[in-house]
Amino acid sequence: MTNLQLLLLDHNMLTGSIPSEIGLLTFLEEFRAFDTALTGVVPAGLCHLADEFELQLVALDCAHVSNCTCCDECF
Repeated sequence: MTNLQLLLLDHNMLTGSIPSEIGLLTFLEEFRAFDTALTGVVPAGLCHLADEFELQLVALDCAHVSNCTCCDECF
């Protein structure tokens, strides 16, 4: 699963926080999780992927999560 390139979680009833292990997905190119009930702080590892690896798009429901310095789109 470490070769995962797209993680599209939009329009789900997901709850809880984004796990810090997401930072291990070094091939991730797109992460979308808007229209969910995810809450908490965006893991630093996710933004590290945007800075140092192939992650090109981070789209979140920013009304429920905080500290997203790497979000490209907030819904």
